[in-house]
Amino acid sequence: MINSLKDWMTNLMFLTLPLFLAQVLWLDRPRQSYRMRWWHMGLAAGIIGILCMSSPLLLYQGLILDLRQVALIISLLYAGTRAGLLTATIILGYRIYLGGAGTAGSILSFILILAAYHLLVRRYRGRGGCPRMVCAIILSLWGVGCVELIFLLIYEPVFHNPATQLLMLEFALLQSLSVWAVTYCIELMLRNRELRGAIEETRKLKLVSELAASVSHEVRNPLTVTRGFIQFMRRPGLPEEKRQAYIDLALEELDRAEHIISEFLSLSKPQMDRIETLLVSQEIRYVTDIISPYASMNQVAVLVDLSGNCSVSGDRDRFRQCLLNLAKNAVEAMPHGGSLHITASRTGAHAQIIMRDTGIGMTPVQLEQLGTPYYSTTDKGTGLGTMFAYNVVRTMGGRIHAESSPGSGTRFTLTIPCVPAAHSSSR
Repeated sequence: MINSLKDWMTNLMFLTLPLFLAQVLWLDRPRQSYRMRWWHMGLAAGIIGILCMSSPLLLYQGLILDLRQVALIISLLYAGTRAGLLTATIILGYRIYLGGAGTAGSILSFILILAAYHLLVRRYRGRGGCPRMVCAIILSLWGVGCVELIFLLIYEPVFHNPATQLLMLEFALLQSLSVWAVTYCIELMLRNRELRGAIEETRKLKLVSELAASVSHEVRNPLTVTRGFIQFMRRPGLPEEKRQAYIDLALEELDRAEHIISEFLSLSKPQMDRIETLLVSQEIRYVTDIISPYASMNQVAVLVDLSGNCSVSGDRDRFRQCLLNLAKNAVEAMPHGGSLHITASRTGAHAQIIMRDTGIGMTPVQLEQLGTPYYSTTDKGTGLGTMFAYNVVRTMGGRIHAESSPGSGTRFTLTIPCVPAAHSSSR
């Protein structure tokens, strides 16, 4: 009998533990961030084979039974011939180092497994997960059969013993069960990765369709108005005063269409152009100097409290535009006047910027849709300004949290990682 289920479970743990590491280091990452190369798989499978031999299921007169063949089979099926040869070289090198009468048999059995793989790969190449699992089980049974045949020639009296034959049958079942379990887990992980990729592509296509529909709707309105004014201007006997008024209105609508298109184009480039070290207090002062005249026209008082001196890393123009968009939205949310409080402080390793207004506020439904394309709580807004602000802060490694309730105003909290003092530059 095999020594114990503990040894089998230990070998199985050696085979499955790298799968969880691959899930974290490779499968859960974006497709472009890390690429699994053939020698990664070959090296990992070789190390797994060595670990399996270090905790064998059975030791008997130079015969070592373990799950090293499973490591070789997985390397061949999922990384190709080169990875399989690398895995075989590592495992057989360690087997030669251990020595014993079974060394030559191990080498020969690996050669036979490689030969069988090349015969099967033509039939199963390019097929899905189920054929690969069948191929893995066939190779596993073939490997055990090769071992039994080879050692039958070496230990003929022993292998004619029914107890030994039962032991090899038990080992064949355990190895086949192990290779099925490992390939099933791998296929499940790959399938989940494909599904996540398909869901992501569907989400992107849905977003593009929504953006296209929103842009066409937003741009069509000013163009329709402009077309109507131009048609009015073609009427004979139109007074010059009305003609000039129509021209001004048409130009105003064209400017609005240009503004919508400009905001849309700014969303197509979320990455930072020029990364600089930005002093938060200085950028807020710049923004308040610009927004103050607009706020005064709307009877809004701008109150600033800069209690912390912190630097962040990002694109200066985009960061200023982000703050301006949020400040402008806050002013427009107070049609009857009010106050806009802007505070900046340092909380641990992050800079915290808070913009709080005393405007009309938002309902929970409106708050949930905040930052989505072309969603605005005002008639003249497009929603792109808020979405742009969210994208900029996200690109800087930060986050935006919004709190609001009807009649109680809105509070935006921007949390952005600070730049270490050694990297900050005084301006």
